[in-house]
Amino acid sequence: MAVTAQMTGLAEELAEKPPEDRRMVIRRSTMIALIAFLTLIDLFGAQALLPTLVETYGVSPAAMGFAVNASTIGMALASLVVAIFARRIDRKRGIWVCLALLSVPTMLLASTDDLTTFTLLRVAQGGFMSAAFTLTLTYLSEECSLTAIGGAMAAYITGNVASNLFGRLLASEVAGNLGVAESFYGFAVLNLTGAVLAYGYIGARDARRDRVAEGSSVVEAWLDHLKTTRLVALIAIGFILQFVFVATFTYANFILAQAPVDLPQTM
Repeated sequence: MAVTAQMTGLAEELAEKPPEDRRMVIRRSTMIALIAFLTLIDLFGAQALLPTLVETYGVSPAAMGFAVNASTIGMALASLVVAIFARRIDRKRGIWVCLALLSVPTMLLASTDDLTTFTLLRVAQGGFMSAAFTLTLTYLSEECSLTAIGGAMAAYITGNVASNLFGRLLASEVAGNLGVAESFYGFAVLNLTGAVLAYGYIGARDARRDRVAEGSSVVEAWLDHLKTTRLVALIAIGFILQFVFVATFTYANFILAQAPVDLPQTM
């Protein structure tokens, strides 16, 4: 009965919503996609540079593969921290500050010659990327209406996919023609651009939503999630897909750069 009543209430709310202006929807989707693109472009771009980085640092593919993908460690840790303190973090300030700070380790990657430092900087990158990513998704879920949330999330994922493709192409093109350092400098500029867009587009936080959100603790919410078998299964599927995705792209780069293929960095 409770579920039926809830569904009826949602249907009534959807029916009462006036249709959104098409220009506003396009503008919102474009800005969301751009912010997503500039948030994760560093994550995927560095993976395309793996063979060149191995040669530059004089280390094994396994060592450099771990260093480049160490950003996922920072992402995992930061997402948990943001989840715990989300109610106290201003969405707009948190997103643009994280993107601005993301440019710092990105620029430092251009000048470091130590693999340990490189790895730690990638972890820091992952932390800032994940914090901005998590806060943006939280902001969208809070500010978008029921009729707009689907499109907003789709736009954000589209931006992520675009950063996967164009991040690799940009990193390879710049590194192949100018150098690895210049590639990281370019990414730092893009991170700062994302911070400017987030500052200019994302609105101020609505304090009323905090009062609505005040309920069970984060730990209690996590425990409830873990009790939901379907949700756990979805998380497992996501883990497997991302595991295969990262492993394949990491492995394929080395195969394409070695004999008998011997493709240059740009190709």
